[in-house]
Amino acid sequence: MEFIEEYKRLLEDESFKGWKESNKPCYLSHGFIMRGTDVWQIGFYDPDNDNMTAFNMGATIDRLPAEEVFKKDGSVKMLDLKKVSLSSIDAEKIGDSIISEKYPGEKVIKKILIVQNLPDFEDVWNMTFVLASMKALNIKLDAASGKVLHDHLSSLFEFGKKE
Repeated sequence: MEFIEEYKRLLEDESFKGWKESNKPCYLSHGFIMRGTDVWQIGFYDPDNDNMTAFNMGATIDRLPAEEVFKKDGSVKMLDLKKVSLSSIDAEKIGDSIISEKYPGEKVIKKILIVQNLPDFEDVWNMTFVLASMKALNIKLDAASGKVLHDHLSSLFEFGKKE
């Protein structure tokens, strides 16, 4: 299922409605999926407590315990669904085309897709493709237009370091 469909399913869930009623300051911050599992995780940021609560969107919807937020500075921005018109499938296709055009010898072994609002990029598909060559390709696409905003290939041993 696509992210927007899963988000709508979450909004209809009685357990989620009860949680949201008790956590009014929390807002949508991301959708996360690792291809192969195909279970979306939808996250909500709590600005009052500076933590994140996520919901696993399996056959049943499971709320995960609130956790500390991984961020560089400031707070986590709200994801604006009005600016997310590119589907995860189309985002993934763009990523696949970047690999075939720019890195034709590389074989993808894992795909991680996150839709989120990032500083310097706004609402984006932030994708990481783990490659058999022990490298990771990070691609950021505008979540509305699909325009490639960033792509960077790095060794897995360097992944996560400041570019």
